[in-house]
Amino acid sequence: MKARLEAIAEAELRPARVDVMRPWEQLPNALANETPESRRLIFGVAQLEPGTHDPKSLLIAGARRAIDEDVPMLGGRPRDLVREVEGRLRVERWLEEQELRGMPGDDAFVDLDAVRRELGLRTVNPLLDPS
Repeated sequence: MKARLEAIAEAELRPARVDVMRPWEQLPNALANETPESRRLIFGVAQLEPGTHDPKSLLIAGARRAIDEDVPMLGGRPRDLVREVEGRLRVERWLEEQELRGMPGDDAFVDLDAVRRELGLRTVNPLLDPS
């Protein structure tokens, strides 16, 4: 891709910034190497309403799908794990890490309270929780 852009620009391109994401360095429980027991979950790929291309909606939809998948770094399916105190804490930390990481290339916080409500967890703003 870089070579094609340089051909069009007729100049050597030098990136002003390069961001490399290595989840195993950011999240201590993430898998550094794939194994036969691991599965890769890709967040950000989802079916949305036609004409909707909001990246935050994609991230929320991906997190929603993941709650019914086995997440190796959590040790199970988030929907099952929230039934016990220790699993509930792991799932809450996992959601918080995703929110704080935000969108790639964007410093904005991503609000996963919709996923928290679906799992029966307290939301970031407990005043909005149904009583």
